[in-house]
Amino acid sequence: MPSDKDARSPAPIVYIGPARRMKTEVCAVRLTHSSGRVVSATKIVQGLIDRYLDTYIEELAAHSAAS
Repeated sequence: MPSDKDARSPAPIVYIGPARRMKTEVCAVRLTHSSGRVVSATKIVQGLIDRYLDTYIEELAAHSAAS
């Protein structure tokens, strides 16, 4: 697995499935059209991970602890 320190190493592929891919691609087209600058589906997925992953993990951990 590539490290954060070596930005040139290839990123592993994460499968999100056709429905999620279509949603992100549609959103990318809408954002590109409304903002006037190119927004890729990849950029949307990366932004979602960067913004919400820690919160999601905390929620899962809390739910597991409560069970």
